[in-house]
Amino acid sequence: MDRKLEIARQNIQIFKEKVCGLQILDEPAYQGQTNRVLFGSYNDELVAIKYYSDPSRREQEVKALTLMRSTAVVPELVPFEDPHIMVTKRIEGDALALVYDSLSQKELDNIYLGMGAALASIEQYSLHPMRNQQWERHCKTGVVDLNYYRHSAWPDFVNEIIKRCQHAMDAHDLRDSELIYSIEAISDYRDAFVEFEMFFMGSDFGSNNMIVSQGHFQRFVDLEMSRYANAIYLVGTGMFMVWRQSPHHLDSLVNGYLDASGRTNVDSFLQLCRVYAPFSYWVNFAWYFNMDKLPPWAVATNHKQKILNLITSTVSYARVIEI
Repeated sequence: MDRKLEIARQNIQIFKEKVCGLQILDEPAYQGQTNRVLFGSYNDELVAIKYYSDPSRREQEVKALTLMRSTAVVPELVPFEDPHIMVTKRIEGDALALVYDSLSQKELDNIYLGMGAALASIEQYSLHPMRNQQWERHCKTGVVDLNYYRHSAWPDFVNEIIKRCQHAMDAHDLRDSELIYSIEAISDYRDAFVEFEMFFMGSDFGSNNMIVSQGHFQRFVDLEMSRYANAIYLVGTGMFMVWRQSPHHLDSLVNGYLDASGRTNVDSFLQLCRVYAPFSYWVNFAWYFNMDKLPPWAVATNHKQKILNLITSTVSYARVIEI
């Protein structure tokens, strides 16, 4: 058993003893990159029990599930107060990553249609910032500043990331034509990018975080990486995730979104989405390429090279796929 899972089991067991009607099922735990999820039942309803070593991650995910509740495409909270544990109603199905190879092309098309419709639901029903919303204005240097990521004003965040990416490109003398094209396009279109209306959204729609069942999209999970942003970032991030694994299913994602959203100005909107599809990984670039010393896990996994590969491959798809 890995150490994180052992700690999660110990703490969830303590939590269980305080909650009448909560049971832990004898099923394999779900092991994410940073947190662990056990499955159980509460008053005869199936639930997922997630343990966070960092309470700020729990706080952010609870915030996301609360602000996005009306979208009906994220898990439903079961209200318990604990700084390290969150309980949600269990979603029927499996992570797309676990069953991808067993699915037919028709099933995958249907799943990505559903994913596109889910993105439209987030845009339409997720809550908007308050008029007197307080924003974080200071971004720390040399670290992954999650506080700034979560709480900064959207235009400030975009400008800060572009500035840091440009600095790192110069500092590391990176001259790859795909990288240069992407960051220049992102910079050139920033005014159009930030003018869209803001709402609360997740930004990690990878196949590990999509639950599917019997060839249908169910819901997104793992909303720790979330913030106020806009439809360009939302749909662009969705494109990015499809390009990573199933580029030939992009039309299904786009059609699912357009059918459900009723969006006009489609051509210019999708052009911006294509330009900003890699932005979530430019955010990673801004953090990790400006560090004086990488964390050991990033060195061991060659994380910086993975970031470069993902950005450049996505730019290539954005250039050649017709939408």
